[in-house]
Amino acid sequence: MAVIGIGIMGEPMARNLRRAGFEVTAFDLDPARMAAVAEVGIDPAPSPGVAAASAGIVLLSLPGVEAVDAVLFGPDGVAAHATAGTVVIDTTTSVPVRAAEQARHLAERGIAMLDAPVSGGRTGAEEATLSIMVGGPSATLERARPVLEALGRRITHLGEAVGAGGYGKLVNQIFVSIHFAAIAEGLTFAQRAGLDVEQLLPALQAGWADSTVLGVKAPQILDRAFDRPIGTVAVQHKDLRYINDAAAEFGMSLPFSGALLGLYDELVADGKSALDQIALIHLFERAAGVTVQRRPSAG
Repeated sequence: MAVIGIGIMGEPMARNLRRAGFEVTAFDLDPARMAAVAEVGIDPAPSPGVAAASAGIVLLSLPGVEAVDAVLFGPDGVAAHATAGTVVIDTTTSVPVRAAEQARHLAERGIAMLDAPVSGGRTGAEEATLSIMVGGPSATLERARPVLEALGRRITHLGEAVGAGGYGKLVNQIFVSIHFAAIAEGLTFAQRAGLDVEQLLPALQAGWADSTVLGVKAPQILDRAFDRPIGTVAVQHKDLRYINDAAAEFGMSLPFSGALLGLYDELVADGKSALDQIALIHLFERAAGVTVQRRPSAG
């Protein structure tokens, strides 16, 4: 099989597939990433098309819908080289209506597709505990199931139409994005009130404020570890654009997601695209005139 996109999520997924016994060929634009996975027995390919040519199953883990289009339909892409009967599993957080169009174009060449975006972050990818939201025909899912089972703990089939998985992932991203803002706003408020945020956290985590997001992101904030991203501002900005565009197509507005898109617009304009997505707290800190961090230890 082939994995195209060896980034924050794709690299650990490729390693888990190899560990599960799959013969894996990979492609990424970054030669260093290719070299790293080659050390664990994953074969590098010079293009997406070469990777897909004899793969049978092709898994995509890419930055967004434009990259998916290029990988699938470019001159050295999957569609031009994969054989009829190949299954494409797109784990990218993408645009559901575009995923449906991509599936139709692939079907004209005898290639099946699932949109199967994942949630769980890099830790979930490393530990093969991802939640995978799938859209597409049941028969195609059954062909792909052994691959997905090597990557995740929960596989949820959200519908027979490609795009259903993408809508499920956008719901996930609404929840997560708003949670980022709640953490940023709450911890900035705590700092401005003079509380020891590090001391406060166990109290929050013992009650209803607790969450996986708080447990992961609060230590990053306290350590000011924004340059070691679990997910980037650029990706979060992209996801919020997709969310708000989809809402507009439905003729509805999303007040929180719309406001958050404006905040991430500001982060991108400030040159923070490569930082972790919880760098959102910079905007709250700047407005409050404080910095949320660990207090120096006594002595």
